[in-house]
Amino acid sequence: MSVVIKGVIKIIKETESFDSGFYKRQIVVTEEGQYPNDIPIDFLKDKSDVLDNFGIGQEVNVSVNIRGSEYNGKNYVSLNGWKIETVNGGQQEDAGQFNPPPMNNNPQ
Repeated sequence: MSVVIKGVIKIIKETESFDSGFYKRQIVVTEEGQYPNDIPIDFLKDKSDVLDNFGIGQEVNVSVNIRGSEYNGKNYVSLNGWKIETVNGGQQEDAGQFNPPPMNNNPQ
């Protein structure tokens, strides 16, 4: 099942690597509304590289697959991101096209 989550990036974690060669990177997106939700989303393997183009505070649309699994009699749900886009004034940009605004260190 695929879903799009719209919100603001709250956290971008460093890449986690495992002995098996598997790696992932997690972001937390805050969904705005009457009751804001902080939603952790994992980007697996080569998909984790797209997060290099994003920063905290950006409004994004994240396409995720919902995965369920059972382990030792307990059920778990995970959200695996496969696409992320910025939202700027109604326009969407592909993950590879985001350029952060220049820093103005000389206010006048």
